[in-house]
Amino acid sequence: MNTFKNNLTLLILSLALLSGTVSAAVPQWVQPGTSATYHMISGGWANGAPVENNAAEAYVTNQADEVTAEGTTGTASIYNPLTGQTNVQQVTCTDGGPACVGRFWLDPNNPAGSFLDETGVTYTVLNEMAYSAAGKNWDATTMAYQNPGSGVTYSVIYDTKSGLVLAYSHEYPPEKIYMTLQSTNAEI
Repeated sequence: MNTFKNNLTLLILSLALLSGTVSAAVPQWVQPGTSATYHMISGGWANGAPVENNAAEAYVTNQADEVTAEGTTGTASIYNPLTGQTNVQQVTCTDGGPACVGRFWLDPNNPAGSFLDETGVTYTVLNEMAYSAAGKNWDATTMAYQNPGSGVTYSVIYDTKSGLVLAYSHEYPPEKIYMTLQSTNAEI
């Protein structure tokens, strides 16, 4: 159980947000102090059903502290409501660099090129739809990556206009992780 939670904490840190940039622009609305908080739930799965006593919940807040043409620096904070503990990590994201913890946006003009995970998988834009998150209705777009061989599926839903990430999920055969935007102070 502790190994699962330790691995989950590491995964959350890499997920929170796992997007990196590949020569993509930071949207204008991302300024120092801009933040987004996501509700994360995760659990183990076996034979198509949740595994008892193998779940976790957290609130992940990502904040941009400095924004430059070269990249961003910020803070990723993970709050565990069961223990009341918060884990804080300072992050630096370099434009064109590898995946970066703490990114809560993508370039709406280059969504698939600006949202890559730490292994560099490329997402495919699937469809546009209405989506409700953080008490607001959004015009959203869904992108996904699926590996039929491993059964892994990653997806992200973002505000089509601004690039704000509204939700994302990672589904592995033994585990599912879902994060949904709860609040943001972004002026979009």
